[in-house]
Amino acid sequence: MAKKIYKEKQRFNSIEVTLFIVFFMLMTLVKLIRDISTHDTSQVEGLVCISLLALGALVLRMLYQSELKLCITDEYIKFKMTPWHANTQKIAWQDIESCEVVRTSNYAQWHGGNIAFGHQKNFSFSGKNGLHFITNDGTSYFIGSRNLDALELAATTAFQEAQAKPKYYHYTPSATSILLRPV
Repeated sequence: MAKKIYKEKQRFNSIEVTLFIVFFMLMTLVKLIRDISTHDTSQVEGLVCISLLALGALVLRMLYQSELKLCITDEYIKFKMTPWHANTQKIAWQDIESCEVVRTSNYAQWHGGNIAFGHQKNFSFSGKNGLHFITNDGTSYFIGSRNLDALELAATTAFQEAQAKPKYYHYTPSATSILLRPV
């Protein structure tokens, strides 16, 4: 049984993004009310305004229901970002090639460096602070964290212990040669 070393749960809590969406929802509502009170609206404009209001409410609801769970054990990293992951994602320490904790300043998080274009799987509500690791197959992951000191202690300890363990090999007889390959 895997022993839990670190556990964290994060929720979306960006006031700036919320205010931005609410501001545009209010502007849409003001336009809709003004057009209805002056009888200066078409049905298409009214439907567009109502659709935009519904979309804004839906986006706000989705953002505030989203949650990132991260658990580090001595055997694997386990994470789930609700509603994007249906199941918990597990990556064994034996499958990880490199691992590091990334720390950035508050100002550096807003310059665009936290945008990834397909080469990295990003799961974060805390900007560009968190755990970055690369698997043996070359996939790069970034999982955000707010408690970097505890995360760094847990991740480095678990990663070093996993790298110190011998890799198990399995004997595969062949007609021409004998191969040892990782299991």
